[in-house]
Amino acid sequence: MKFLISTLLCFCYLQAVQAQNVGIGTSTPATKLTVQTPLNTAGYTHIGGNDEIIVTEAIGGVSASLGTSTNHPFRLISNNIGRLHIYTGGEVVVGDNSTGSFGKFTVETTNNNYGISHTSVEGNILATRIGGTSAGIGTFSNTNMRLFCNSNSAMIIDAANGNVGIGTDAPTARLHVSGPQKIDGTNTLEFGAGFTKETNAGKIGYATFTAGTLDITGAGTTVANRQIKFWNEGGAEFTGNTGIGTAPTFGVRLHINQDVEALRLSGNQPYMTFFNGADYKGYVRSIGADDMEIGTGASNTNGKLNLSIRGTPYLSISNTGKVSVNGNPAPYLSPAFTVNGVFSIAGLSEWTLETNDCFDPGGPCLFFYGNGFIRSKIDADGDWVVLSDQSMKEDIKE
Repeated sequence: MKFLISTLLCFCYLQAVQAQNVGIGTSTPATKLTVQTPLNTAGYTHIGGNDEIIVTEAIGGVSASLGTSTNHPFRLISNNIGRLHIYTGGEVVVGDNSTGSFGKFTVETTNNNYGISHTSVEGNILATRIGGTSAGIGTFSNTNMRLFCNSNSAMIIDAANGNVGIGTDAPTARLHVSGPQKIDGTNTLEFGAGFTKETNAGKIGYATFTAGTLDITGAGTTVANRQIKFWNEGGAEFTGNTGIGTAPTFGVRLHINQDVEALRLSGNQPYMTFFNGADYKGYVRSIGADDMEIGTGASNTNGKLNLSIRGTPYLSISNTGKVSVNGNPAPYLSPAFTVNGVFSIAGLSEWTLETNDCFDPGGPCLFFYGNGFIRSKIDADGDWVVLSDQSMKEDIKE
């Protein structure tokens, strides 16, 4: 009878409890179970196992806590599977924790699944994703992707076209950099990597192929046909010595090493000019349909045109148009043509003129030679003297 009464009382009590809120540390519970403690004290504790794993909960002045108070990890589970793991060193793992922690915060998923996501009420999504051989972080909505530094936008990926901007929020090319760029070491920048080309074609690099040199290789499918084209309608300026087919030579602005044609000027009557500082001195040009011209400039009123051998002028045209060979123009009568020395005309025979001493009588004479023999002379008085030819005489006596 006592057992029956006790059972009925317990049943009535349980029914009353189920119908009411239960308070621990409070007489006015607001929920089915309310635990009230002073600040910074535990509300409830669960101790289990021989290791005395203690799970405890506490509320402080401005925070609340739930976890282990012993040297053991803390896990939150759903469907009897661990979903959140907090280790004693503070490492947090989200997932089933089959690989353990990697850093302070780890999200573990299977391949081709999202990891961390941040969404907005407008539907913008920022997420991480790992595939079989790649991993990524970015937006999964029609939203630009930005990287920030000190609250400032440092890089942007345009969602509309995939353009990347560094230092600019409006990239207009696949890579748009606003500001200086720098490539350290002997690293190479390569253009046309997707084309069929010679291995090094399209590469730019510091000391990539030549020590101490900025190497630039043209585009092409072989070494023999690599080319570079400069579009510089406004002009181009090169400072320093330049070598074509050879290393630059100190003090030589342009050094060309080529076994055959080394330089060509083409066009409608092209020409090349020469200046001494700002003063125009002369030119070489193609003139008319077939002619060539070498001359001094119109403003060069004192200059001569010389043809020299070993640094000595042997053919000169003066500023007045006088031609002289092997010296200056003759001083008398301003002749248009002067020869200093022996003058010969050769054809079927050779005739030579020479000024020399007459010996007998003395004084300057003009000698006429035919095929190497003296034929006649004009003496200092202007008399014409015909000289006999020894080869045409007999019985010659001294």
